Amino acid sequence: MPNFPTADCEIPETLNPLNLRHYLLLIYWIYFRPTALKCYLYQADPELYRSGSRLSILRTLFIFTYRSLYFTALCVSVLLWLSATSVTVNLSIIFGVFSLLALVSMLGGVIHSLLFGVVRGVLFSVVLGVRLSVVFSLAFAAFSLRSVISNNELFGAAFSLGFGLGFGLAFSAVGGVGGLIAVDVAFIMLIGLVCVSILPLGNKVAFGVGFIAGALRVIFYLFEIGLALRSVYRNKKHPIEWDELIVLPLPGTQRLLSQRLQEDELKGLRFASNVARNPFQRWIVQRSLHIYLHNHPTPLHFLYGLLSSPELNTYISIPVNKKDWETLPTSGQLLLGEIAGKCVNCRTGWANQLAERLIWSLTWFCRQRRQTSLTVFASMLCAKNFSLSNYRKAYTNLASYPGGSEITNSFEALAIFLKYDNLLSLPAAVEIASGLTPNDTSIRPTVLAAIARLGEVAANIAIYQTANSDVKQISALRCATNSLLDLDKYIIAEVAMPEHLLLRQVTHNWYWLVEKASRNQNLNRSLPNSGSQIPQRLNLRFPNYRGRIPQCLNPLNIRHYFLLAYWVYFRPTALNCYLYQANSDIYQSRGFGKIFRTWRIAAYRRSRSASHSQ
Repeated sequence: MPNFPTADCEIPETLNPLNLRHYLLLIYWIYFRPTALKCYLYQADPELYRSGSRLSILRTLFIFTYRSLYFTALCVSVLLWLSATSVTVNLSIIFGVFSLLALVSMLGGVIHSLLFGVVRGVLFSVVLGVRLSVVFSLAFAAFSLRSVISNNELFGAAFSLGFGLGFGLAFSAVGGVGGLIAVDVAFIMLIGLVCVSILPLGNKVAFGVGFIAGALRVIFYLFEIGLALRSVYRNKKHPIEWDELIVLPLPGTQRLLSQRLQEDELKGLRFASNVARNPFQRWIVQRSLHIYLHNHPTPLHFLYGLLSSPELNTYISIPVNKKDWETLPTSGQLLLGEIAGKCVNCRTGWANQLAERLIWSLTWFCRQRRQTSLTVFASMLCAKNFSLSNYRKAYTNLASYPGGSEITNSFEALAIFLKYDNLLSLPAAVEIASGLTPNDTSIRPTVLAAIARLGEVAANIAIYQTANSDVKQISALRCATNSLLDLDKYIIAEVAMPEHLLLRQVTHNWYWLVEKASRNQNLNRSLPNSGSQIPQRLNLRFPNYRGRIPQCLNPLNIRHYFLLAYWVYFRPTALNCYLYQANSDIYQSRGFGKIFRTWRIAAYRRSRSASHSQ
C-alpha cells in the first residue's frame, strides 16, 4: 500500500487559539495549502482519520487537536467578520447572522460526516465556517462603500462583484481542501457563464464576472504573477512552491521544475509530484519530464525509478475516504502516465474523474505530444492488463539506450515462457535464463533474479525427465514445486508492475504443468501443500447449472432454438455447462487444432446446426 503524503511546510502538533500566527496559518492552509490541513488531521489520529464509521465524528470532540482546530476556525471567522464590517452596520445584526452561519456550518459538517465520513465532515465544517465569513465579509466591505459611491448603479455593480468574488473564492477553497478543485472550478465557471450570458445586464453580470474571477483566483493571481516574475530574475521563491491551488499558468514554473530536476533528481521528482497534485498544472510537469527524460544519460533507469523509488510510493492526492485508500495512484504512477501522454485518474467518483479529464483535454495542446520509443515504452509500463505480444515493438526498439538489451531480452524470455503448454518444453528455459543474470548495473535486478530462479525450476524438470527411478522423479518434482511456491512469494514481495503480472502468470502456468505431471505419477501425497498464494485449482469444481439442460440440442425441436437464443442472450452459464457436460476433456483442451475434434461429438455438431438454422 502506498504511503501517506507529506506536506513540505510547517505543521504544528496542535493549533493554539492564543497564538495569532496560527490563525494566519489556518487561513493559509485553507486557501493555499490544503494538503497541510489534511496532514494535520492525519497526524492527530491516523486511526480516526481512516475510520469509515459515520458516527466517529463524535470522537473528534474528545481529541484536543480537533477541538483546537474547531475553536481556531471559529476565532478566524469572527476576526474576518469584524475586520471587514462597517461601523454603520448594526453589530447586533452582524452577530445574529454570524451565529446562524456558525450553526449552519456545524450542522452541515455533522450531516456531511454522516454521509461521507469523518474527515470530509471535519473539513466541511471548518472550511464552511471560514468561507462564509469571507463571503459576507467581502459583502459588508462592499456595502460600506455606499457612503463613498453616490451612484446606485455603480454601487450595485461593486457590491455584486465583491459578493460574487467572495463566493467564487470560497467554493474554490472548499474544492481544494476536499480534493474537488477540478469539479468546483468547473461548476463555478459554469454558474458565472450562465449569469453573464443568460441573465439581463446590470448587477447580475457583475456577480457572474466576480464568480468567474473567484473561481480562477484572479485576486491572488495578480499578486502571484509579480512574485513569479521576481523569482525568474532575482532567484526568489516561486508561488508554485507554496500555492497548491493555482489555476492559471505562471511564468517560470517550467524553468523551476527543470532546475530542481537537474540539481537533485529525487527531490525534483518529489517537487514535481507536489505540483502535479493540481490538475491545472500537470501539463507543465509533463513538459518538464518529457524534456528531462530525453536528455537523461540513462533514461530507462529513470523510467523504472519512477515505479520502484520508495520516495515516490506515496498517494498523489490525500485520501479522504475508503475508496481513495484502495484506488488512488502513487506519485510515480502519475508521473509515468504523464510521460506516456495518458490521463491518469487521480480522484474517485465519476464527477471528479470527468472534471479532471476535461482539464486534461483543455491542456492537451500545451503538452509535449511527440511520441518516441521512450514514451511508447512508458505507456507499456503504465498498462495494468495487457497482452505482451501487442507491445513487442515497444520493448524491442530500446536497443540503442543504455540497458535496452536487458529490457528486450527479459521481455522476450517472458514471452517464450508464457507459450510453454507442456512439461517437455520447460527444460529449454535453462539456456534462455542462463543469459539473464543480475549484476551491479542491472536496471531490474529483481526481475532478472526471478527469471534465473525459473531457470532452476526448468533444470529440475530436466532431471525429472531424464531420471530412471521413481525416487529421483519424486525428488525433482518436489524441488520444482517448492521453488515455484517460493518464487511466487518473492514476486509478490519484490517485483513491481508490469513484470509482476507476467512473472506470476508464468509461475502459475508452470506450477499446474508440474502438478499435472505429479498427478499422472500418483505423487500427490509427496508434493507439499503449504498454503501458497497459488490457488489450489484441483479442489475447485465446475459450476452447476440449476436449470434443465438437455444432453443434446435437437435441430428438429423448435423449442431448442428458443432455448439456444435464451442461453446466448440471457444465460451464458447454461451454454458453458452444456459444452462441459458433453465432453469435459474437449472443453478444457487448448490449441487451434483441437477444435476439429468437436465434429466427432453430437452435442457440438447439433448446437452449431441450431445456431445456423436461426
